[in-house]
Amino acid sequence: MRSLKFILAVFLITPLIVKADKVVTTGEDTNINIVVGDVESIDEVSDVEIKWKQMIFTYNVVENYTWNSETHKYEKNPTKTYWTNNGNSITISNKTANRISITPKYFSKIDYVKGKFSLNNLNLEAHSTKEIKFELSGSINQSNNNTKVGYITIEIE
Repeated sequence: MRSLKFILAVFLITPLIVKADKVVTTGEDTNINIVVGDVESIDEVSDVEIKWKQMIFTYNVVENYTWNSETHKYEKNPTKTYWTNNGNSITISNKTANRISITPKYFSKIDYVKGKFSLNNLNLEAHSTKEIKFELSGSINQSNNNTKVGYITIEIE
């Protein structure tokens, strides 16, 4: 089963305590609670739910040949490549009365594979939910078969 690493990064102004866990997904839904508070006591709680689909991407290579009636041979046309996906969305729910800012980032492990989000910076109002789509582009070669191509981070402020 393919999986992408998901790391939750939180950047806040000091003096606050931030508790966040590193999460590795295998395609199942995961909930992450972030606790924020003063150094002496933890009074304010931010509850952010992050769910993502399987994030399975397939790089497709289509070779096409045309019959040449003069040479009586098949001639190879330019190869067509494209990406397809199965479950390429991340759903973020802000379950508190505080407005939060979300910044998704993709870090490629293969230089020529790029990732793109449908929303790059998102202000998520209190008690609201947004879905972010993720797409891959670029090319890979056969030596990259079943390779993790990168990972996604979600920064919450």
